Order: sequence, then C-alpha cells, then structure tokens
Amino acid sequence: MEKSEASQRMIDIEQQDRMLGRSYKSRLYSFSARPRTTCKGHVFKALVVTCAMYIAAASVGYANSLAVLYFEIVQYFQVSKNIAALAPGLCTAISEGAGIVCTAMINKIGTRYTMLIGGFLEMLGLAISAFATNPLHLIGTLGVLTGFGACLSYVSIFIAIGQHFENVRIPNALVSVGFTCGIFGFSQLMQALTLVFTWRGALMLIAGLLFNICVATMVLTNDHKTEKPILTKRNLLSTKLFDIRIFTNFMFLYYVIVTCFVYSSLLIFVTFMVDYAAEKNISEKDGAQMLLMYGVGSIPGGFVAMGIMACHHLRAWDLQAISVVICGVALAIFPFFSSVGALFGVSALLGVAIGVITAVYTTVALETLGSEKYSSGLGFTGTAMGVVMFIVSYSSGSITESVGSYGPAFTIFGCITCGLGIGMILLGAGDALLRFLRRSRN
Repeated sequence: MEKSEASQRMIDIEQQDRMLGRSYKSRLYSFSARPRTTCKGHVFKALVVTCAMYIAAASVGYANSLAVLYFEIVQYFQVSKNIAALAPGLCTAISEGAGIVCTAMINKIGTRYTMLIGGFLEMLGLAISAFATNPLHLIGTLGVLTGFGACLSYVSIFIAIGQHFENVRIPNALVSVGFTCGIFGFSQLMQALTLVFTWRGALMLIAGLLFNICVATMVLTNDHKTEKPILTKRNLLSTKLFDIRIFTNFMFLYYVIVTCFVYSSLLIFVTFMVDYAAEKNISEKDGAQMLLMYGVGSIPGGFVAMGIMACHHLRAWDLQAISVVICGVALAIFPFFSSVGALFGVSALLGVAIGVITAVYTTVALETLGSEKYSSGLGFTGTAMGVVMFIVSYSSGSITESVGSYGPAFTIFGCITCGLGIGMILLGAGDALLRFLRRSRN
C-alpha cells in the first residue's frame, strides 16, 4: 500500500513537470546546483578570522603593551618620566591617529598593499629602535615608524574582513579579542625576552614576529581589482577619499570623544603600570602580572560582548556606554588600593570593561553612521584618538613628574572617563525615547 502511494506521488510530480515544460532530471539538476556553504568555505573563513586576530594582536596589541619598555627606558637612559613616555606614547597615539591617511590609502591602493606596507614599517621601526643610543631617537623609530605601520595594519582589518562576511559584527568582535590578547601576550613576551636578551635583543626578536603580519595579510586580503567591486557593493568603500558628512552627526561626534578618552585612560594604565608597581613597593614581576590580569579579563569581556550582540539584548551603543562607566570607575579607584590581590582584581575588572568596549566600538560607528560613511568615520575616530592619546600621555607624565606619584593621573582621567560614559548613557536613552515617540506617531 505504501509503495503504491509513493509511486502515485512520483507520477503526479512527473505530470506537473511535463505541464511546466521541464524534465524530472532537469529539476534534480537545478536543485543540486543551488549555492551552498561548504566545509571548505567554513574552514577558510575561520582561517581569515584567525589571520585578522593575529594582525590585530601583533600590530596595535603590541603598541599598547609597551609598559615594560617604558620602565626599561627610564632605567637604562636615566631620563625623566615625561621624556621616557614620549616614544611609547607616540607609538600608541599614531597607531590609532593615522586613520584618515590609512582610509585614503585603502581607497587608492587597496587593503592588501596598505597592510603589507604597515607590516614592513612595524618590523623596520622595531629593528632600528634596537640600536638607539638616546631616548629621543626612539621617537622617530618606535614612535613614528612602528606606530604608523601599526595603524595601516589595524584599521585596514575592519575593511578587509567585510570582503568575506555579510554581517561583520561578530568577526569584528573576534578581531578585537585578538587586540586584547596582544596587549597581555606581548607584555609578557617582552618581559621574558628582556630578561634573557636585554631590551635591545627583545625588540629585534619581536620585529621578526611582527613581519609575519605580511604573511597573514596575503591570506586575509584580495588584490585591489577583486576587492573593490565587493567593498563598493557592500558600501564599505567610499567613493570619496574622506566623507565630511560624518561631522553633521552629533551622536557620532560624542561617540568619538568618549572613545578617545577611554582609550587614553587605557594608555595611562598599560604604559605606567610597571613603574607604578615600583612606586607601591610591588615587584616588577607583579606589575607585569597586573597587565596579565588586565589582558586575561579583556578576553571574556570580548566574548561577553559577542554573546550580547548576537542575542540582540542591548544596542552596541548602550553596551559601550555601560562599559565606559565601569572602566572609568575602575581606573579612578585604582590608586586607593595597596594590596596586590586588590590591584589584581581591579586590573581584571578594567580588562573586562575594555574587552567589551574594544569588541563593540567599531560596530557602534557602523550603526551610528551607516556602511557608506563607515570607513571615513573609522579613520577619523582613529585620528582623533591618536591626538588625544598623545596629549594625555605627555600630560600624565608631566603630572606624575610634578606631583611625584601616578595616583592623581589615574584618578583624574578615570573620573573624566566615567562622566563621559554617564553622558553616553543619557544620550542613548534620549535617542531611544525619540525613536519610540516617532514610531508611536506613525
């Protein structure tokens, strides 16, 4: 009985196919020819994200892990803290601050050549820095060359990854996890290599690691002729070198201010931590361990942000605003603790907050501006961030030199960051209320 029903069903299907003028065989062929994602495609996308995470870790992740080198500059050259902070601070500032130049280069020569130039400049800057005989020499090599190369590599990632994914929220968050991994990973590596090979040998060895950015770039990117139609179709590549319409968006401009100050506060923490530990009569090893705790905390922070964004529980704007407040509070209260355990706990809390911010801040720019203005907005954010970072780095070094303690710099910039985060929460709530009122009227 079951066989006769199955046979009748097949006959009915064949009759329908004859009425539509096609054969049963052609229908099977058309079904099998449908596009589908293969296992090979999934493996390649995983490889692409891995390469992007490595580039983020090795470029800007290293630029933000220079606390050990700052301590070595003070000890080796016997210079003041504000002079010693110039090269590491400038490196971090330019790694974020050359964003507009990077965006223009991507429009002209594509992501592949932009990132290859960036990887080569990073390697060259660190290799030359190993032969410096004066801390001011490091300004040109470590500060400018390495910092500019880091910016070309890092900013390009978020444009290049759009070639492989329709929805870039989760891949961008994973790239940001790579950035935070680089901060604590390279700080530990720098400390270990410095103990064995001195800071000069450590810079030479890390220069070789950073050159692998060029290898990862060849996997991550396509040539300019191939990528340009893809990026243009997805509105990730602007037809203009820079879209000035981003300055008409108040929400975006406030977002830039908040992002600048939160990463400037991070710069104070990662640059001065090892020397601050010595001020608290804590060993250099424990100071580096605080950076490790910060890095360990930032990794789950990134994954928490990915989970929340995937479930659509909060907007990326709201998630960043809450994390900025937590970051500011953690930095402001940091000088009030003396025990190693308490400092480890606050370092981990700061790491979680920064991990969330790093995972979502590019998504906030994308959702605030739209994909068409995204590359220009990302470039301007990086440039503004670099300028503010350099000012904060030098001013905090000067404050520390005059007061004789790192505590006031931590507290002042922590309070500013917290206040800006509260303003971001209020602005986001007002924007949500306006949207609700518009929907209710319609």
